[in-house]
Amino acid sequence: MDDLETVQRIAQKAGDRVRTLGVALSPCIVPRIGKPGFHIGDNEMEIGMGFTVKAVSAGVRS
Repeated sequence: MDDLETVQRIAQKAGDRVRTLGVALSPCIVPRIGKPGFHIGDNEMEIGMGFTVKAVSAGVRS
């Protein structure tokens, strides 16, 4: 069994290498606004890095 420092080091190393990628097939509707902020076609999807597709996004068509 590994000691706690070894487990922490391995967990930190794994966490440092985690990345996220968001994919949207339809836009979200913010309740306060009441309508989508953008449109995605029936044969499209948005791919973005991070929490939103605003800053970095690429439209993909099938």
